[in-house]
Amino acid sequence: MHWPNARLGRVWTGVGWKEGAAVVAILLVTLVVRLPTLNIPLLEDFPFRQAETAYPALLFHEHGINLLAPQLPILGKPWQVPFEFPLFQAMAALVMDVGVVPDLALRICDLICFMATAVAVWGLVRHLSTRTAAAIALLIFVACPFNVYWSRTSMIGYMA
Repeated sequence: MHWPNARLGRVWTGVGWKEGAAVVAILLVTLVVRLPTLNIPLLEDFPFRQAETAYPALLFHEHGINLLAPQLPILGKPWQVPFEFPLFQAMAALVMDVGVVPDLALRICDLICFMATAVAVWGLVRHLSTRTAAAIALLIFVACPFNVYWSRTSMIGYMA
């Protein structure tokens, strides 16, 4: 095998149905706990930062995605603020394109990125250590109060 496939293969080698079921169960509980708070307005902590992420996503939804010149027309000319490359906003715009309201679309995208990060944490620890350590790392990651709070905002942290 060549490098990428060999490394990925080592992480997934020997994942039995019990381990896979445990990881899926942890992720499902994580998802269910966060679902009730996904559709609230972006009014809690860091409203400017969340609005700064949400507004370009809304503009992408309304006017088309332009990753090289995202607009943020709230601070004056040139109507751009180079905070980050707007992949998260583009992903949220695509979710909005299927009919999801903007706040919910952004929170859904953040939750998707959080879940992908949780799987990456599990896989990394499993690759470097034991199955037990990987399961414990996954549990700590999804139950950490910091992650419980930030995994349901409209910010790009977990995509980064």
